Amino acid sequence: MEIKVNFKNIDIKILDNDNIEFELRNITTPYAKIFSDVLYNKIPSMAIDKILVNKNTSSIPYELIAPRIALIPINADPDNFEYFNGEHSQYNTIVFDLKKSGKNIWETLPQNIYGQTNVYSGDLKLIPFKNDILINNPPKPYDDNYVIIKLLQNQEIDFTCYALKGRGQDHTKFSPVSYVIYSPIEDIPKPAMMMTMYPDLMRKIHTEEFSVNDLNVLFPLMDYIYKVGLKGQISAEKILEKAVEITNEIMNLPFSERKKDIEIPGYLY
Repeated sequence: MEIKVNFKNIDIKILDNDNIEFELRNITTPYAKIFSDVLYNKIPSMAIDKILVNKNTSSIPYELIAPRIALIPINADPDNFEYFNGEHSQYNTIVFDLKKSGKNIWETLPQNIYGQTNVYSGDLKLIPFKNDILINNPPKPYDDNYVIIKLLQNQEIDFTCYALKGRGQDHTKFSPVSYVIYSPIEDIPKPAMMMTMYPDLMRKIHTEEFSVNDLNVLFPLMDYIYKVGLKGQISAEKILEKAVEITNEIMNLPFSERKKDIEIPGYLY
């Protein structure tokens, strides 16, 4: 039994800047599981992946600053970019400059009695290539108010940051969602059918030719509710459209083509 979902199967209940809650209707348990994995691991987005340190006289070593920069969500359309091929270009890279120095202690008073200068995510300044895509819709941090580091007087940082295209399975910074929680709206009934009742399915399982859709005969159609945290790289609607598209493809792939991504094959796969 083939399950192929489209956007009409999704009923959005709650949508704001940070969260989305929706129902996914007429799917099976395997589809629900795969959809959850796809949301977190398979949706491409842009994130800072390489940093060139031009200067760092702060009290914090680069190795501790870099992860904070890398986790800043970058709002950019990943469809406008290719995956990095070893050479930076306007087609696969977004470049930001992060340069700031600590102010004189008297300039920070009375807002900051400790004489510290905050370096924010909003201090990341785009260095555009000659690319109309960046000019018309410039990439930027989703929120300008993330504090990266605090500088004292005469301390300075000067970094060049390169944002690349990736997926959550490469690193969590590439995932456009922060969490995925899902559950059936009603209790899942016990499977009425056993695998032994489907000899063709058993043969496919032994030869690793079976797809997730082949397992759908064992599960009833149900409605699931999802709660997903958004990080701001791409819109919620685009995340759901991509997730549906990718999940539909995965459902038809034979296990032999997917086992490199799955350490322990289970009944959901």
